[in-house]
Amino acid sequence: MAFSRIKTNSINDSAINLAKTDDLFVNTEITGTEAAKMPVGSTSQRANAQSGDIRFNTNLSLMEYYNGTEWKPIDSPPVITAVSPTTFDTAGDTITVSGSNFQSGYTLTVIGSDGTEYTPTTTSRVSSSSITFDVTASMVSDGKDYYDVKVTNSSGLFVIKDDTLSLPSTIAFDVAAGSIGTVFDRLAIGHSAQGAVSNPTATITGESGDVTIAYSLSRGALPTGLSLNSSTGAITGTPADETSSTTYNFDITATYTDASSSETGSITRTYTMVVNLLPDGSSSARAGISGKKLYSYGVTTGTKYMNVGGSNTIQLSYEATDKFSTGDYGWVAAKHDDVGNQGWARTNGSAGSYVGSGFVGTGGFYVGNASSSDTAAINIGWVQIKLPDGTKYQVSTMSASGSGSQNPDDQTDWSTDGASYAESVINSYVALKTATLVNPAGYPWVVWDGSSGATETGGGIAFIKDGNEYGANFSGSNVVKTNADLPMGVFPTEKDNPVMVAWTGDSGYERIDFTDWEIWCH
Repeated sequence: MAFSRIKTNSINDSAINLAKTDDLFVNTEITGTEAAKMPVGSTSQRANAQSGDIRFNTNLSLMEYYNGTEWKPIDSPPVITAVSPTTFDTAGDTITVSGSNFQSGYTLTVIGSDGTEYTPTTTSRVSSSSITFDVTASMVSDGKDYYDVKVTNSSGLFVIKDDTLSLPSTIAFDVAAGSIGTVFDRLAIGHSAQGAVSNPTATITGESGDVTIAYSLSRGALPTGLSLNSSTGAITGTPADETSSTTYNFDITATYTDASSSETGSITRTYTMVVNLLPDGSSSARAGISGKKLYSYGVTTGTKYMNVGGSNTIQLSYEATDKFSTGDYGWVAAKHDDVGNQGWARTNGSAGSYVGSGFVGTGGFYVGNASSSDTAAINIGWVQIKLPDGTKYQVSTMSASGSGSQNPDDQTDWSTDGASYAESVINSYVALKTATLVNPAGYPWVVWDGSSGATETGGGIAFIKDGNEYGANFSGSNVVKTNADLPMGVFPTEKDNPVMVAWTGDSGYERIDFTDWEIWCH
């Protein structure tokens, strides 16, 4: 048909419109080997969207379609094939994610076992098949493993690699194998006077956020009366009575459990504990050490067995009081009728032929000549009596009578007087007079800690001074001293079984009998 035959009025009367052309796009088939051209535009150029619209988005470089609510990109999700390494223990550890279709503009998150999401502060797209990121501090401290790794492309399509990262835990005991303490029976663990116990606790390194430790006794037995706290590892209780010092051997196992990952592990260590008899003075086997210690154990007033050196014990009076109003509680008394002629009390005389000391009656003693009729030259006598341990010593009773016509020669400087007084140094170590410790007023008794040497200047000697020379106008008289007359002898630290020493020396003849005496030890 010639174009002249087409009348323009046929077109102008809207003979061609959408309604007339809709049939052209019903079940339309497009053939060919090249492509079908779709609308192309940026995200901002989307307009008049209707369900089923399709276009190429130049911002996303992807085809997209409208689903009636939103535009959806047409793409394939990323793929994760491996994560390496699969464990970490320190913030900043670098993790590599391998896979495919990792696009520019991706985001990477790590998801904890409780759903918490962590965004690494450092991450890098190495290529479309590799991404790296660094572990965050919160991932370490929270310990929410196992962790998932999620990669999301700019299209919104994502992939999650489940349970791929963990924070492993390690466990170690805080206390080395071997002894964890030596304790007393009858006294609660933790008591101020009880021996120290190192509880066999353990520490977790690595993840600790939701990790718990359980303790158990896996071999042997604790001392009777003690128990192991399964949650804390603390050993508590009061050791039951023993008949002798007893060593216990046992194994403690510490097991950790990671609540989020169910990871578990354990460690076992062998320990020992020694239980000794509490020296509360209740028997000779439990002989007390000092009045102060008896008080610290909570011992009440009464007669107690006390140790006076080695295996020697004796029953002495004990008072759980501040007997002398000095703020010191707990005193035991060595008295003349307690002591007697026992192996822990001894006497000796001078290097000459005279006996310079001895026992009188029950627990009494004399110093000086064996009889008041001796008229020879030099004579020294001394008595040593072992005492319980202590820091303070107070004579509360001293009853003495003298015989002879001369005073005790106690103003000589014994340390420089030479061989005449050698035995006082060799046998009793009580050459207490030195150039720096002149004794003009007389020290009839001292408490001495056993320090050797003739020039002891006080560190090992607690002087009990009465203020008068014994023997001065003493013949036929009796003198009674009390704690009001005799000051307290004090050591700076507790001494191990010191001795009470009485001595005298004379160039003529004299003798002093101490028949009634009492010294309290703290």
